[in-house]
Amino acid sequence: MTNVTGKDSRTHRIAHFLMVPELSRSPPSEALISAYLELGYAVDLYAPGICRIDDYGPALSSRGVEYGKRWLLRNVWRPKWRRYAAFSGTSEDPLALVGLLSAIHRRPAIALADEIKSGAYYGDRPEDWKRLCRFGMRQASLTIVNEAERIELQRDYAGLCLHSPFVVYPGGYRQPPAPVDRSNQRQAWGMPEDVLVLGASGFFNLTAGAEWLIEALENVPDLHAVLQPLGHLEQYPLASPAQIRFGDPAR
Repeated sequence: MTNVTGKDSRTHRIAHFLMVPELSRSPPSEALISAYLELGYAVDLYAPGICRIDDYGPALSSRGVEYGKRWLLRNVWRPKWRRYAAFSGTSEDPLALVGLLSAIHRRPAIALADEIKSGAYYGDRPEDWKRLCRFGMRQASLTIVNEAERIELQRDYAGLCLHSPFVVYPGGYRQPPAPVDRSNQRQAWGMPEDVLVLGASGFFNLTAGAEWLIEALENVPDLHAVLQPLGHLEQYPLASPAQIRFGDPAR
């Protein structure tokens, strides 16, 4: 059996695990996936949902996964994992699975530490699960961070040795989108040229600034906001907490 590169798919295929499907289009994941493809590997993206892979080409596939002990116990021993040449994943839950698969099936692991859940950002996952995530980080043959200042933070959090290799990949687009004319965009949104505009993207909930933004709209005169929730191509311009309408597609 061969993949699109003509190589044996049992040893020239990589499994990359994502916390959410939308991260298939994040700058660091996109760069890593593209690097795998350019090296001649086919890639299976594992996430709790369907990943957007339409423009990656036929060497990429989307597969389902769950991040929990029950799913791990049922699945980590399956022979199918032996067809992969390596396992990689984003922080933090995916790395629990990546570490176990790497240890059990004797394949290299790569940690994409795009988030470091320590300190006030520690999260509410049970401590035994957090230990499993950190075990996966220590299994990594390579750790990727988005700025040099995060090397020590990730090393301390995961308990990595001083000789653990790191690569710094800045959090920018490999192929940046075309720039947008600010005046034209404000006009399309119905916003005056000189008002203050706040932008928010990603998860939008009470723990990610939603309550603060709504309070700001209520209390700051002439404040406008634009939201781009995770997983949506549309942008939502707001002039008040009760007013919301579709904007132009995000570029």
